[in-house]
Amino acid sequence: MNQLVRLFGITLIMAGTFPAQSSAAQLFRYVNDQGEVVISTQVPREAAPRGYEVLSESGKVLEVVKPELTDEARQALLLKRELEKQQDAVAKVQAEKDAELLRLFNSVEDVDRSLERLLAEIDTRIEVIQGNIQRQQLQFEKKQAQAAGMERSGQKVPDALIQEMKNIQAGKKRFQLDIEAFGKEKDELRAEYAMRKDRVNFLLHGEKKVDQRNENLKLAEKDVSGEWEPVESGADVITWQAEDGGRFLLIRNGDYGIEKWRGNWSLNRDNEIVVVYFRKEFTRAGKTSKVAFAREERYPVMDSRNGDLFVFWDDSVIRFHKAG
Repeated sequence: MNQLVRLFGITLIMAGTFPAQSSAAQLFRYVNDQGEVVISTQVPREAAPRGYEVLSESGKVLEVVKPELTDEARQALLLKRELEKQQDAVAKVQAEKDAELLRLFNSVEDVDRSLERLLAEIDTRIEVIQGNIQRQQLQFEKKQAQAAGMERSGQKVPDALIQEMKNIQAGKKRFQLDIEAFGKEKDELRAEYAMRKDRVNFLLHGEKKVDQRNENLKLAEKDVSGEWEPVESGADVITWQAEDGGRFLLIRNGDYGIEKWRGNWSLNRDNEIVVVYFRKEFTRAGKTSKVAFAREERYPVMDSRNGDLFVFWDDSVIRFHKAG
């Protein structure tokens, strides 16, 4: 036994421990409360939670008993497993979407042609509605002339005629609302197909190409300042805020839950929101941490329609609406 002690150069303790969990031919290596490595025939009750090794008489490691997890470590492990589960689910959904995209489109040109067909169909519907508006306008003018003639001859305009004119005007307004709705549908299709085209291009060529930018778009910093939220859920970004003073705050879903990224921002001539992040904040196991880091991100603004921004963000075009 003295040879074993000299071999490891550590303390060998024979007593003051709880009963061993194996035969007398086995030894245990652990760390005591003073941080010293100890070999003994027993493992103290207070040392067992820190983990230990089971050794043969020759010093060979027979078994490693891992340390018990603290409450914080256990919570972190559970959170990690839950996040991995969520990431796997997201990856599965994305794989299904990718397979459907490749089934529908063999090239990025196919995406363009599909969008053109859909837009043409909507334009046809708009033309039909515009024809209906013109016909109703002619009817209104006819009724209006009839009413004017009656007034000039001193006759009272019948209530029925007045109501007909009101009904025609109401019908025209409904048709106009339909046209506006179709216009919004076209905008949404363009944004959706911009994302589809970029994804198909990435799946086929491995590139993340941005080619749907409105070349006529001219933005000033006041156009992107304020707090913005994605119109549709599913993106990692929850909200971002570009302050007039140059500060930038991004709230996103991170590895440990909700994270806050802080930095400074500017808008360059290419309509890119350039952000230099300097700090990341997150809460884990009830404790808030602030981590300093340096990272530059560029978020190209693809277009601006109806007060919304279409921004290339995390490999896809996301539509943001101003909060409030």
